[in-house]
Amino acid sequence: MMSGELESLLKQLRTPAVRDLAWVIGSPPLLDARFSAYQGKVAGNVFCQQALAACSENLLALDHNPAPLLQFITQQPTRRLGYYFETLVEYWLRQASGIELLAHNLPVRDAQRTIGEFDFLFRQQGIVIHWETAIKFYLQAAPGEQQHVFVGPGGYDRLDLKVDRIFQHQLQLSNAEANHQHVDAAQAFVKGMLFYPIDSQLTNAAGVAIDHLRGWWLRHCNNALKQFSPASRWIVLSRLRWLSPALLSHDAAVMKPEEVTAMLDLHFSKMNIALLLAEVQQDAAGYWQEVSRGFVVSAEWPVNMQ
Repeated sequence: MMSGELESLLKQLRTPAVRDLAWVIGSPPLLDARFSAYQGKVAGNVFCQQALAACSENLLALDHNPAPLLQFITQQPTRRLGYYFETLVEYWLRQASGIELLAHNLPVRDAQRTIGEFDFLFRQQGIVIHWETAIKFYLQAAPGEQQHVFVGPGGYDRLDLKVDRIFQHQLQLSNAEANHQHVDAAQAFVKGMLFYPIDSQLTNAAGVAIDHLRGWWLRHCNNALKQFSPASRWIVLSRLRWLSPALLSHDAAVMKPEEVTAMLDLHFSKMNIALLLAEVQQDAAGYWQEVSRGFVVSAEWPVNMQ
């Protein structure tokens, strides 16, 4: 669940990249900073809300003149969501008051090889912090509250595997003998959403923040799309638009329920790639605002997971 401050701010922002930047900073983390195994190792919601409050005025100003952010993004072009997310984190840390970015993607090498790299190394209030960052979207593929039941839309990734890699390898670089950087704290900065079967009761996996962002998912042809009202319309979210909630102008191309159904039939007749849909409604000003989102997957999903 997004905080009231983030929701209020997003209602005022119009530039997609600025909206994404605000979301990167202020959306609730995926991992629970209070979970016993993660304590001290997760940048939690309190930090995110404080960071958002500290830069909300700058975000509003950036929305009026987004050129600096857009130029920064253009200098690091990518089609991969993880790289786009990391670019936004880098921009934020470079601009944030009270934060000195010391390094980004800093290799850690022993005598023979590179054993890893720090995503970010920065100083805040005299403390040197090592961050490992990730943006992740997982679907609950089976009943249960264990992390391993949450699978990526492509079927190649699982929440438990990603969490293990972050804590057992990436954050351990701070303590590696090959590391010659002074580090006071190593933390995971992980954002994203978990998606639950459309007709299921919501649960909460161990180690996952209770206020994490949630969506729905369904199998093509097994379930009909459900929408908040007959006035709702639908769009497909391209991968680089998976962050902040969709906001479209009044003349944007949106689909009626029968149109999105026909589009899904055609898509899944040719390929098994999952699609992320957003349900949108028009507000008083004519903008199409996202009110829900969810994945539609093939009947065989997840075929790639072992």
